[in-house]
Amino acid sequence: MFTTPIELMSILNMRKLMVREYTTVSKVLATCNVEYSFFNDWFTGHLNFQIEHHLFPTMPRHNCHKVAPLVKSLCAKHGLPYVNKPMLKAFGDILSQRQTLDSAGEEKRNL
Repeated sequence: MFTTPIELMSILNMRKLMVREYTTVSKVLATCNVEYSFFNDWFTGHLNFQIEHHLFPTMPRHNCHKVAPLVKSLCAKHGLPYVNKPMLKAFGDILSQRQTLDSAGEEKRNL
């Protein structure tokens, strides 16, 4: 199957890179930011930059707005949506998604 240990290492490294790339893309696709404002920063404890927070979890939260333009340009370069919503819209989406999940769970329990 593999002719040399170097070939095996090359395939394993490629697999690791693919997993890392998939994880990064899924973090961007699975979340959104809440619009930047003094109130939103205060109210969310600087977690209104969810995309940046998930990409760089060890970065201090008050610095997320500094890398947001870079992340936004990278998303545009790679054709990924960079979603930024008003706070009420984001909360409304969370509640509607929760209702969808609750009803799906209820249907499953009734099977």
